[in-house]
Amino acid sequence: MSWTKELYKRAPYSLKRLMANVEAYRRLRVRHGGDYQENYRTIDLKAMLAGGSEELQLQLLNDLLAHIRKAIPYYQEANLPETLTSLEELARIPLMTKDILRVEGERLISQKPEIGLWQGWTSGSTGSSLHYHRDKRSMHYEYALYERMYEYASGEKDAKRVRLSNVVISGPDAGPPYWFSLLPLRQLQCSTDHIEPETAALYLKAMQEYGAVLGTGYTYSWYRLAEGVLGLKDRHSPLKSIVTDSEGITLEQKKIVEEAFSCPVYQTYGTSEFGIVALQCDRGHYHLLDRCYVEVVDSEGHVLPEGEDGELVITDLRSLDAPFLRYRSGDRGILRKSGCACGWNGPYLEEVTGRVEDYLVTSKGRRMTRVNRIVKGVEGIKAMQIVQDRPGQMHVRLIPGEDFRPEEMDKMKENGVLFMGELDFSWEVVDDLERTPSGKVRYLIRRF
Repeated sequence: MSWTKELYKRAPYSLKRLMANVEAYRRLRVRHGGDYQENYRTIDLKAMLAGGSEELQLQLLNDLLAHIRKAIPYYQEANLPETLTSLEELARIPLMTKDILRVEGERLISQKPEIGLWQGWTSGSTGSSLHYHRDKRSMHYEYALYERMYEYASGEKDAKRVRLSNVVISGPDAGPPYWFSLLPLRQLQCSTDHIEPETAALYLKAMQEYGAVLGTGYTYSWYRLAEGVLGLKDRHSPLKSIVTDSEGITLEQKKIVEEAFSCPVYQTYGTSEFGIVALQCDRGHYHLLDRCYVEVVDSEGHVLPEGEDGELVITDLRSLDAPFLRYRSGDRGILRKSGCACGWNGPYLEEVTGRVEDYLVTSKGRRMTRVNRIVKGVEGIKAMQIVQDRPGQMHVRLIPGEDFRPEEMDKMKENGVLFMGELDFSWEVVDDLERTPSGKVRYLIRRF
């Protein structure tokens, strides 16, 4: 841990607020540098969601290939094709994996970046951390896209926002305030550590007094806050919309957030390495944005036909000096090229079905994916988490709803036996779910 992080951790509230604002200003300079303004001016989010960006993506892809053949040592030895005539030809290029990224490191970035590089880190869902670089020109496009998305969702330019995320505001036993304003970002930064039914009114009042019209941040945290807000007699919300990131929630949970805050919720899909990749529509599908090209592959790396469940392989079309070319994201999903009933006509992920590591192991050693089948027909559960310590065993941590009945867990056990065969099943009621170091909630934790 750096000395500044250690200082922040021990600092009183007023010093934390000051340090957070200095960091916010630094981040804003990074995000809004380079071609940010030009990107912001030219991005048409509605046209993007309407589809028809294949020609642009092919051009960007060929520009990417031309650049990395000259600038990236790793790809100078890869015998890349000169020009692709269709996006499907991308499958001719070998896949990039997290292990390759860890081993090759400096050979996967330009030694003379044109715009600059930003160093990132992710804790990893399996506990194996990853250090990586991003080309700042990709970040400039991403954050211009975020601003357009926020405008689309809120109907306002430069809307004041409130964010729920894994930022330490005060100690676990401290009283309010559980937030501070970040002036450079026009943002009320709220702690997720203090969201409880008894603090919901305080959070809502803080949003009202700040004048926030847009919510952002961790999806599950908004769901937890929504449950508390629904218990209030006066729950007038100033928000016009909420755009979430990090972990996802079910459509049923999303409806609870929308009811509590009387506004629509737009979930996004993205990764630490890329940032935002897709935006969810009202049918629950994630529509791909033009900054990335997405394929779905099987365990051997072969591209799967449309509609089949596999691993998402993502290419960042604007990250030239730190390329993510056919990068195995570790996430699973089902890709459709068109036909969503929402009216957005471009390609979309029908489902983000979990992570490649999200599988349960049966007593006979078979790996079972699509674990959400276990909860089919089970009612009365607000949220849950599956923990597996050994093959053929499953322990469920659950936060019950008001209508929860213990008999519902018998249904879950029956589903589990049908799904996995012989099964050692157990469950417990908890107040909260285990999180990763970055504050995300994992649906499935396998400890072997």
